[in-house]
Amino acid sequence: AAKRKLESEFNQLGGDLDEMSNEAKLSEDKAARAMVDAARIADELRSEQDIAISLEKDKKLLEAQTKDVAARADEAEVNALKGGRKAMIKMETRIRELESEVDAENRRNGDVCKNLAILSAPSRS
Repeated sequence: AAKRKLESEFNQLGGDLDEMSNEAKLSEDKAARAMVDAARIADELRSEQDIAISLEKDKKLLEAQTKDVAARADEAEVNALKGGRKAMIKMETRIRELESEVDAENRRNGDVCKNLAILSAPSRS
């Protein structure tokens, strides 16, 4: 009876050992899959970090270019306004010159008309 009991316990222990071996194999398989997943996720993370770094560099470059273009646009606007003012001053000066010329021409024309009137008037001698 003791022998049967021992054999029964031995068989029970053998079954428990097989069950534990199977569970250990399943756990090892799960651990291996988890390690593969962890490695894949780590690679994806590195890739995303590289993309983020690249995008940040591009962003900084674009911001610098935007500032440069804005500064050049402001400078062009200032220069255009200066050029416009200079052109206005030049035009106003030219208008005054032409007005002076017209006044001088009108005076000469008036003098010519007076001289013609004097010459064409009947002489009273």
